[in-house]
Amino acid sequence: MADAAKDQADYQATLLKTQSDLADAESKHGDKEVEMKATEADKGSIANYLAKIKPGCDFIATNFVAREGHRDSESKALASSKKALMETPWYIATHEMDGDHDKAYEQQIGQYLNKTF
Repeated sequence: MADAAKDQADYQATLLKTQSDLADAESKHGDKEVEMKATEADKGSIANYLAKIKPGCDFIATNFVAREGHRDSESKALASSKKALMETPWYIATHEMDGDHDKAYEQQIGQYLNKTF
């Protein structure tokens, strides 16, 4: 009979532990469901955002090669313009003075620097 009482006490302890574990698991499950709903809402807003920016991304992907060519031709045009500007008499005159651009600038417009308006 003592063994039966001991077994019953062990079973009750196991039952209490199992019920406690079940309560913890149910609590965690409830928390995870709330978290899942929030994540699904975030997923929906992210999907909407991706749908919103998709046309721009598609445009970039579709026109990448053409845009790359345009950038190349623009770079060449800018280099050509820079070369043409550097060959102007004003540029040559202002940069022949020991490379001191500020001094040349001051000589060109120095008469206006000391005036008060």
